[in-house]
Formats: sequence, structure tokens, C-alpha cells
Amino acid sequence: MQSLKEQRAQTHDRKMLIYAVIGFGCMIAYSRMLGEGFEGYMQIGSTTPQDTFYLLRSFARLFTIAVIAIGGYRNTLRINGIAVVAAGVLMTFSTAIFTFSGNGSLGALVALMAGASNGILLYAWMLLLSSYDMKRIMEVTLSGLVLAGAILMGGPYLPTAPQMAVVILSALLSSFSMLAVDPDFESCIPDGRLTRADLRQIPWFTLIMIIVCGSIGTVLYGMSLEFFWSFSDGANYIVFGISILLTIGASCLIMLRTKLWADRVWLPTFVLLMCSLCSCFLVAESVMPLCMGFLLASMFCYHFLHWMIFPAIFHEIKVPRHMIVGVVLVLTNSFLVSHLGGITARALPESISSLSSVAGLMAVGMIILFAVSWGFMGRTSNHGEAERIERIAVESFEQLKSENPELAQQMEVAEAEQTAAVAQPEPEPEPEPEPEPAPAPMTIEERFEQIGKQYGLTAREKEIAALTAQGFSSTYIAEKLVVSASTVRFHQQNVYRKLDIHSRTELIEIANAQE
Repeated sequence: MQSLKEQRAQTHDRKMLIYAVIGFGCMIAYSRMLGEGFEGYMQIGSTTPQDTFYLLRSFARLFTIAVIAIGGYRNTLRINGIAVVAAGVLMTFSTAIFTFSGNGSLGALVALMAGASNGILLYAWMLLLSSYDMKRIMEVTLSGLVLAGAILMGGPYLPTAPQMAVVILSALLSSFSMLAVDPDFESCIPDGRLTRADLRQIPWFTLIMIIVCGSIGTVLYGMSLEFFWSFSDGANYIVFGISILLTIGASCLIMLRTKLWADRVWLPTFVLLMCSLCSCFLVAESVMPLCMGFLLASMFCYHFLHWMIFPAIFHEIKVPRHMIVGVVLVLTNSFLVSHLGGITARALPESISSLSSVAGLMAVGMIILFAVSWGFMGRTSNHGEAERIERIAVESFEQLKSENPELAQQMEVAEAEQTAAVAQPEPEPEPEPEPEPAPAPMTIEERFEQIGKQYGLTAREKEIAALTAQGFSSTYIAEKLVVSASTVRFHQQNVYRKLDIHSRTELIEIANAQE
């Protein structure tokens, strides 16, 4: 039987999950509608026409993300509740202006407000997701994807007034839901600069492969629209649906079933791109929908999976996130590649002005990139991979102890008996005067009191560090201190950064070194 406290904790956790799903889904839906200038969203079967202020909105979004990233890296700027609420209100105001005046005299102002506000929320949601554990990230992103799909596919069938009401509601919920999930915005607190040790922890090969594969798929899809503009049937949506289900499902399986998933999760995206490139070699008219279905799936998976994979990686490697989150959001922003496909298709010479020729060149480039990146990362990431393996082993062992209290107690008793047996002195042939009693050993709290004075830890950081060094899980610490698990992980990351360590084992070694 669960205690009343446990039932309340579970109820609160489910409520926070629902808020996060609603907020993330509305944020994704609004970002997509903003990318279409609301016009494509309002048209059934639209081919996503960009209005005259599309570039202005995109530049405002990217500029805002870059400013926040640099400010967070230098510990001079952070996202707070006021910024998020203001972003939601400005997005709502922009939608209202568009509803009544379209892209008229206020079009530039609307574009700047909507783009900058959307950039703030994109950044805040990426930071919030990266403060969750992997399973929670998957729950929020997958459920939010379903909600965003329902909004985007169902909205165009509504009359104009309900359509814009959905847009306004999405803008408000994307900001106020985050306010409900993380009222103190602890996930957005700047966490310092990346050190060389932090850079070694990052699985660069995975990040490069996902971004490159997604960008190539997006560019090829834009080129296919240019080459096949007169082809009325469009993409094969059966191929599209099966491809995204297999790719997302395979990515989830790798993340859930593989210990070193951060080094392998790029594989499904790479396989999907290879299928897309192979389909591009078939130039028959009957195969064009198959080709476009693969390319559309590659573009879709790229723009969704980076919301699931990258936050999980940032949480896994436990490094300062502000700068790297900004870099990832800039590189994965559709503005950088959405128009490149069409521009490239129109600029190609007649000799290679076909999708199959371009796909062949890109396939060769991908093979070269794969070989070079694999060799380079293999030489530079051995140290980081070894540290990740050690951290995973320690965390798995600690999780096993937290899930089996009886086993943990038996291990403590056995360790105490072994220590006592080793420490027991051998009998002396002649009696000697009893030595003076040794001073009582320092408690773990006293040890971290000294460590805190030396490294400038706060009272809460010392408390969480002491519990962490004793082998307690983040969930147990959160329940004991009556705080959220994300708060515990945030303080743990600050402790690791101040002590210049990267694992619980190193934390225990520092504690044991105190006399």
C-alpha cells in the first residue's frame, strides 16, 4: 500500500507531465504555424507559402537565440518568468494583429515580435527538457508531437475565427505551461562555461551526423519540390508514415536499451537518409512519390528528433548547457536549409540538373564525411567515452542499490564487517599501554562542510552533495528535501562544475580525502 505522501507525489508528477506535454506540443505547433506565416496553416493541402516577412521572422528568432546563448555562457543573461510570459503575450499580440490587418503596415513589427518571442520559448523549452531524465524527455516529446500534429492537421478544417483562436491559445499555453512546470525557472539558470573536460564528454560524432543527415534530407526535399513541381500526386504518405514510425521507434529503442546510446542514436537517421538517397537514383515517374515520401520523412524526423535526442544527451553528459543549446538551436533551425534546396536546384548547370545526380554527389560526400568524422572522433573521444562508461557503471550500481534497500543494507553490513576485520590488530605477545583514543571520524556532513568552504558551495549544494556521496538517487533526494528531481540534478551539476569533476565516484573520492 502506498502512503498518502507517495500518492500525492505521483499525482503531482502526472500533473506536471500533462502541463509539460501541453506546453511543448503548443510550442511546436505555434513554431510551425509561425514558419508558414499563418497563411499555410489556414489552407488545407497547403504547400507552405512563405510571406514577405518570413526572412525577418527567421532572423529575429536566430538573433534572439544567439544573444541568449552568449549571455548565458558569460553568466550575464538568463531566461526568467517575466521573459517567458512576455514572449507568450507578444506572440498572442502578433497573432491578433495578423488576424485583423494581415501582413499590412504592421507586418514588420509583427514579424520581429513573433520571431524574437518564439526564439525565447524555443530556448527555454530546450533547457527545460535537458533538465529531465531520458524517459521523461521521451514522454513529453512524443506526446507533445501527437498534440502538435492534431493542432496542425485539424486547424485548417475550422472556420477562420476558431483557427486564429487555436493559434492564440497555442501561444499562451506554450509559455504559461512552462511557468506551471518550472515556476522558479531553475532549469534556465546559467551553469557556467564549457571546459576542455566538458568538451571531451560531448559525443560530437552523434551531433554532427544527426545535423548533417537532417540538413541533407531537408535540402533534397526542397530540390525535389523544384524538380517535380508539375507532379501533382506529391509524396507517398504511406511511405512517409512508415518511415517516421520506424525511425522514431528505432531511436527510442536505442536510447532505452543501449548503455552507450549517445554514441549510436544517430544510426536510424543515417539509415533513413541512405534510403532517401537510394530512392533519388530512380528517375521513373512512378517512383517520384516514393522518393518524396522518404525525403519528407527524413526532414520530419530531423526536425522532431533533435527535440528528443539532444536534450537527453545534454542531461546524460552533465555539462554546462547554455552555449551548446544555443548552437544546436541555430544549426537545426529550418531557416538555414529550408530555401537552400530550391536555390541550389535553380543554380545547378544543365549537366547535373537532376535529383539523381545531386543525390549521387551527396552520397559520396556522406561516405567521405562518415569516414573522416569517425576516424577523427575515434582518436579524440576515447577519454570522454571512458569517463561516460565509468559514470554509467556507477549510476547503474547506485540505482540498483536504491531499488533494492535490503541488498544495499546487506552490502553495507558486509563492508563494515570487512573493514572491522581488516582494522582489527593482531594480538601482541607482550601487553603494551593502551594508546590514546583516536578522534572520532568526521561525518559525511562535516566533510562537505569543509569542502563547501574550500570550493564555495551553497548550503543546499553541500546538503545534496552529501546525500549524493552516500549513494542516494536523485528521486530519493528530491523526496527527502521536498524539492523537484530537476532541482536536485541542477544542484548536482553545479557541485560537479565547482569541484571540476564529472561523476559520483570522483565526488566520493574528494569526500574521503577530507580528514
